[in-house]
Amino acid sequence: VEIITTEYADYVPLIYSTTRKFDIDVTFAGGLPVVFTHVGQSLKGFLLWISSGYEALKLRKLIMSGNISITRDGDEDISMSLISRILKESPVGWGKDRYINVLSKQADYYASRASKTNDNGEKTYDFYKKKELNARFFIKMMEELLQSIPDEDQEQMIELKELCKAVSIFILQKARISSQ
Repeated sequence: VEIITTEYADYVPLIYSTTRKFDIDVTFAGGLPVVFTHVGQSLKGFLLWISSGYEALKLRKLIMSGNISITRDGDEDISMSLISRILKESPVGWGKDRYINVLSKQADYYASRASKTNDNGEKTYDFYKKKELNARFFIKMMEELLQSIPDEDQEQMIELKELCKAVSIFILQKARISSQ
């Protein structure tokens, strides 16, 4: 079936969302607008997070969107939903400089809870150990990510060239890539 439209930009979103809803494969002659791809959604979320002043809520939405991927290094205990939960529980709030310090304290809290609850039962111990493992993994992930983003100047601006480098690193390392 071929559908010819008068305005590509007006009809593609409607056709795309309808075909996705009914799980119908579709190809667009002009290609799929980037905002409908996982990469486009992850890029949008990444830029929204930066422009919001690094609000934890924006990062949490990006994590939960399913549009980013992580390398688990073979550890099946690493979970994006648990990382999202850890971010929700931690008082990061906003600010690029707050993440590592606050998340480190959160990981230490989980470690202390695991050691205190070890006598009460194995399940509680395992619960906090898993949270600590995910928190430490998330800290490592955030260190790499935050280091790739250039600092703002006195006027709270980021040089475009440097931002483009950070975006490129993010897409190559974190964006979920799939054939859509």
